[in-house]
Amino acid sequence: MSELENKLEISFLVDEISYQLDQKDAEKALEAFTEDAVLNIEEDGHTITSLCSNPAILTELNKRLEFVNYMFHNNGTKNIQVISLDQKATADTSCIIKMASNQATTDEDVYFHDKLIKVNGYWYIVERTIEIITKSIH
Repeated sequence: MSELENKLEISFLVDEISYQLDQKDAEKALEAFTEDAVLNIEEDGHTITSLCSNPAILTELNKRLEFVNYMFHNNGTKNIQVISLDQKATADTSCIIKMASNQATTDEDVYFHDKLIKVNGYWYIVERTIEIITKSIH
């Protein structure tokens, strides 16, 4: 497979995760992660959440989604680096997230920093860091 094909697969994977979260389907979104995946959330230069393993990530996502009426991800520019063809890559994606609940609407500008591996022909995220750049609650 070519580098471009690898990049297209990774781009699709990142967008699919966002779509599944918009649908409030955390289980489907987690199919893109390895079983021992790590999820970090950073805000103001500090790690505010660090989770290791799919069950821990699923619990946290479901907890957050429980209070959201709707969520919308607008993924933007991606910078994908294939480190080893058909084996290892990184992806940095900008995203605007809007979340609405009965109490408030939250807008976040974030970067997803992903480390990926390819197993049996499929890309999986082994580590995702969500870097919250700005957050507005109204």
